[in-house]
Amino acid sequence: MFYFGYAVPEGTKTFWGCRAILDSRGKDPYVDFVYDRQSIIGELEDTKVLSAWLNSGPLRAALDKATELFRSYMINASEREEFVLYEDDRGIVISNPNASYGYLYVSAYFKE
Repeated sequence: MFYFGYAVPEGTKTFWGCRAILDSRGKDPYVDFVYDRQSIIGELEDTKVLSAWLNSGPLRAALDKATELFRSYMINASEREEFVLYEDDRGIVISNPNASYGYLYVSAYFKE
């Protein structure tokens, strides 16, 4: 299976990832979530729980944080740097542009 996203810790069995677009056209740069550039890996029940957690607020908060960091030039599409976009007691959302010159690779998983 093809996986969109960024690295996750070794041994992580359930995770979600996407390849978002860093759009710098216009006055307000933003991070665009592309729905057909995402994947979720793991057992069906585990992926349902992870998906429910992401959709209860962490995913929106992470993409808002990514947009904020991109607009403030903290995220540079020509560099490789990991960013924690969201973290709570259950899980974490991380990202890295991987010097892609236009994409932001994002992954989410539960903490062990």
